Amino acid sequence: MIEVTSLNLVDTTKTDNVISIKPTGSIELGCAEELEQTINSALNSSCFRIIIDLSMVDHIGSCGWGVMLSKLKKVREHGGDLKIVGMHAEVYDFYKALEFFWVLRAYNTIEEAVDDFIRNIAPMPEC
Repeated sequence: MIEVTSLNLVDTTKTDNVISIKPTGSIELGCAEELEQTINSALNSSCFRIIIDLSMVDHIGSCGWGVMLSKLKKVREHGGDLKIVGMHAEVYDFYKALEFFWVLRAYNTIEEAVDDFIRNIAPMPEC
């Protein structure tokens, strides 16, 4: 049996055409759909510079990673990027083990990610 929990969004902030999404808890099957809807809302409002603050997320399942990677492609089609910040050790270990660092930039803080947007740092190359 699959347990579906709800994604708690602590904050969604839009500044200088950069949106910051801050989920909490675990991003599993049901929660990944909510994350996808939140990202879709940003895309529908023509915001293609997205930061996902994972500082309050303790686990991301394959569905959660899949949502971020699929939305990354859509964001980049519009000249934007998706950046992640604030990963805890367990989440970072998966990020590293799955070698997502090749396509998805990670930062310690939101300020670092916003600074890259301001400086127009190019997205990671697609493999």
